[in-house]
Amino acid sequence: MRFGSNKHILKNENGFSRIKTNCLVLNPESLFRSVWNILIIVFVLYTAIYGPYKIAFVDEDSEAINYFESCQDVFFVFDIIL
Repeated sequence: MRFGSNKHILKNENGFSRIKTNCLVLNPESLFRSVWNILIIVFVLYTAIYGPYKIAFVDEDSEAINYFESCQDVFFVFDIIL
């Protein structure tokens, strides 16, 4: 049994149905979403590996690393928004 309304389901000319999506919802099968997920994985791995190393062994970071980590923080904020 299906719950909810079916008014968001559309039929095309071949008789196949598709669900009308909201423009604010990302398609989980899109190329953008795949690239976004790969970038998230890379940034999380970087944070998981370099964070403890930085705390234990690094006295000062270079300016490039500080800039990269600031961009990474902005990326994580956009990820939360999306």
